[in-house]
Amino acid sequence: LNPATEEVICNVQEADAADVDMAVQAATDAFALGSEWRSMAASDRGKLLWKLADLMESHTEYLEELESLDNGKPLGREGQYGTKVDVALTIAIYRYAAGWCDKLNGDVIPVDGNTLCYTRKEPVGVCGCIIPWNFPLAMQSWKL
Repeated sequence: LNPATEEVICNVQEADAADVDMAVQAATDAFALGSEWRSMAASDRGKLLWKLADLMESHTEYLEELESLDNGKPLGREGQYGTKVDVALTIAIYRYAAGWCDKLNGDVIPVDGNTLCYTRKEPVGVCGCIIPWNFPLAMQSWKL
């Protein structure tokens, strides 16, 4: 519903347990050894995030309006805070994350004796995220 007019904007599908299981399985498959995503070079992952930011930027006005309808915030195009800021922030978050993709590395940890000890940072699995109504677009970018 449009919070200002109570007009029906659209109908959305409600997920049930089977839908959640299917989403978790798809995400788990993406992290399986040998999968396309897990085998992808870190720099290529960064390029995909940058491309997402570019696509969002090319549809900024649409996303601002959609986000306003979704959570009732003003657009913020007259200098006040609103969804214009949220969309710009989301794009900036994706670009920031894209820049880090090929810069995260492990450490060699000094230990006694003839031993090599190191850390390696890598994804560990699937997580579910509950996103509240007030910053849905930005909050999903923090988690993706």
